[in-house]
Amino acid sequence: MTPPAGNWLEELLGIEEGGPARERMRTLNVAKIMTQNLVCVDEHATVNDVIAAMDQRRIAQVPVVCAGKMIGSISRFELLAALEYKPSPYQEK
Repeated sequence: MTPPAGNWLEELLGIEEGGPARERMRTLNVAKIMTQNLVCVDEHATVNDVIAAMDQRRIAQVPVVCAGKMIGSISRFELLAALEYKPSPYQEK
């Protein structure tokens, strides 16, 4: 499968069709760049647990598991958004 011309990565990095970076996109296997030996957190982990796991492994996203099955993932962006969110005093509880 080939990403469409003008995809988000090409736009972000300024990659041109036919250039060396575009050729690397076609040939580089994700197995060579993926994170191995995943660190996962349980669905009941605290934010502190997740931050510690991310900091320890220098990663930005962690799979969330329940009974050994991946049920989601949590990223630094989602953590920031959740901690920054302040409910309105007018919001229903």
